[in-house]
Amino acid sequence: MKFSPAERLIVVMLAEILEKVGGHSEIDPSFVKLAAQTNNEWAITWDNGWLSENSCDPSIVKETTDILNAWRRIEQSVNDLSKAERDDLIANVGHESWIKFDGFDGNNDDHYGVATFLVKEMNRYSEFEKRSLNSHSSTSIDRHRETLRRLRGIGHHEPLSADDLKQIFKRP
Repeated sequence: MKFSPAERLIVVMLAEILEKVGGHSEIDPSFVKLAAQTNNEWAITWDNGWLSENSCDPSIVKETTDILNAWRRIEQSVNDLSKAERDDLIANVGHESWIKFDGFDGNNDDHYGVATFLVKEMNRYSEFEKRSLNSHSSTSIDRHRETLRRLRGIGHHEPLSADDLKQIFKRP
């Protein structure tokens, strides 16, 4: 779903009418209005599976969720380490900031808008809700893709070990 400017105006106006009238609806008019106003039509489809998805490139939405899921898994595994293992990992990586999800480039990366909407409006990935999701770095998407590639090479066991995490974050 991708709205033209005229359709966007109509959707927002209809949502405002439904907000004022109230009543029971399967679709939340406030959510639809917000999604339309912020060019996140994909979220309407995501929340209402019976709609066809043609707004945001579905591959961007998928890759964003893959990256967020990867970081969820990584950060939970880091939290499960002993203090000694964590200190060793940080020493190996170079800095603690490298073992935390730092977001996407808010100026140049569509992943940022998708992630922000998922976290802030759809209440998904609550572990990231109090963070800035803007990395301010055009290289963040490449770093996330490499992290995801390395994680996939390790497999799906839970939690990741200290050695697994070192493998993910090893410097080239």
